[in-house]
Amino acid sequence: MKMTTKGRYGLRAMVELARYYEKEEFISLKSISQKQGIPENYLERLLAKLRKASLVETHRGTQGGYRISRSPEEINVYDILFAVGEAIYLVECTNNKSLCHMQDYCPSNVVWSKMAQQIEDVAKKTYLDELI
Repeated sequence: MKMTTKGRYGLRAMVELARYYEKEEFISLKSISQKQGIPENYLERLLAKLRKASLVETHRGTQGGYRISRSPEEINVYDILFAVGEAIYLVECTNNKSLCHMQDYCPSNVVWSKMAQQIEDVAKKTYLDELI
């Protein structure tokens, strides 16, 4: 499995926001972009997805920006990856069985599925507070 920029950047942005959770501050898009080296246009689209998933709140104005909507102890890596549309499977056929003509007798499907499940389990058990 290769993590795309959606997953990597989404997680980095959320870790950056989690660092300010206790201060209850909104962080500007520009600040997150500069600190994490994420292009602003791309970051804005990711934050919109995270907002839609209720992981991020926004506020407009001079003191506006973004902040996480819940405690870092309550948001796990899986929530973030799912929100930005990151896939957590190793091969397409484990996600969509109809793509493979060997689905009923594939010798490797079991191992790919087990590996994907392990990755998902780690993502579900790893919370933002552990990453900050």
